[in-house]
Amino acid sequence: MNKNLKLLWAGDFSSTLGASIYLLAVTLLAHQLSDSIFQASMVLFAGTVPYFFFGIIGGVVADRYNKKKLMILCELVRAFLVLVIPILFYFEALTVTTLIIISVLLTIFRAFYFPTNQASVFILLEDKEKLNQVNSYFNITKNIAAMMGPSFGGVFLIFNLEVSSLLFINCLAYVLSAFFLTIVNFPVNKNIEENKKQNIFVSAWLGLKYMLYDNKSIAVMMFAFFCQLLLGVGVIQLAIPNLLYNLNLSTEELLGFVLSTITLSSVISSFVMAKIKVKKPINWLFFGYSLRSVVLLILGFSTNFTMVLFAAFIMGISFTIGGITLTTYLQTASEESMLGRVMALRSTLGNVTDGLAYLIVGFVLSLVSLFWAFIAMSLYTLLSVLFSMMLWKVAHKKDVKQNSNKGEMSL
Repeated sequence: MNKNLKLLWAGDFSSTLGASIYLLAVTLLAHQLSDSIFQASMVLFAGTVPYFFFGIIGGVVADRYNKKKLMILCELVRAFLVLVIPILFYFEALTVTTLIIISVLLTIFRAFYFPTNQASVFILLEDKEKLNQVNSYFNITKNIAAMMGPSFGGVFLIFNLEVSSLLFINCLAYVLSAFFLTIVNFPVNKNIEENKKQNIFVSAWLGLKYMLYDNKSIAVMMFAFFCQLLLGVGVIQLAIPNLLYNLNLSTEELLGFVLSTITLSSVISSFVMAKIKVKKPINWLFFGYSLRSVVLLILGFSTNFTMVLFAAFIMGISFTIGGITLTTYLQTASEESMLGRVMALRSTLGNVTDGLAYLIVGFVLSLVSLFWAFIAMSLYTLLSVLFSMMLWKVAHKKDVKQNSNKGEMSL
């Protein structure tokens, strides 16, 4: 990686570390301040709402304005917002409503930061053949930061530090991220002025049109991604705890081991992916998605904790393969002027479908036994992968034909 990518990488690590500390702190604060589980859940749910309204708009802004300045602004505003929480807590003025408002505002600025960051990786990388390797390194640090955040928080809490005080560390992490970004040198983007001439809603529509009509292969990959996410977080947060309970295991203690195994597996497999030259990301992507079907099958037949951990390890591998190769594919298949909008749609789908996953998996678990629930989800995952593969082949042929026709017309 060149110097600019390393600085972006360091900033991304610091930002992710801060975000993971924030998630721990705000979860604990929500429970401290609320009178019911519903109120606490509303604080966490508030973090997904802005994506319904600002998801694709964040991508439009990423394509229209200076990426460096935009990311720095987002990080500094997020640093200020999290700093407000411990100050209000100190003066006993912090309420659940305040937490909800701040969570919404933080997510709005994340909706602008994330697609800009993802688009910047492609722009700053000189050798595009190393894109999958670079995405693997970014994925490694994201997972390490996600593990370190709660660990740091737990250590500080052991020494009787106030929960709200953790957010000072969160604030510092965002400021450090902004500092790294100030040193990054971005190439001149010739598309910025052209994009600014368009109405922001017109730009959003052109982004959707680009994915749905001009590049149908991207639309199919978004569909495949969406299908996988309809179960993802629901399986981890609902089905696996239910399985541990049915196996007469301590859910509270052992769920942490399961989550750590998923993260550790993802880190290890990211290192492996960084060393592999991925020539056909599509094949790898669908392989990663297919592994999730195997994971669900193993969980369905699990009779002890060892089998659950084995399934969790494979799950981490599937997340890595699917996540890294999807990022690489979207970056290489998209026009540079559309990168922000493409990545924004991916981020929006990821955050919106998490809420749906809880509802769908919860509904399935309420209808049938745990065994048949895992079998049904495994079958759904496999069929959705096969269907998505067929759709992609058809869409890819149409895109190739459409592009060749455009080439002939230009001649």
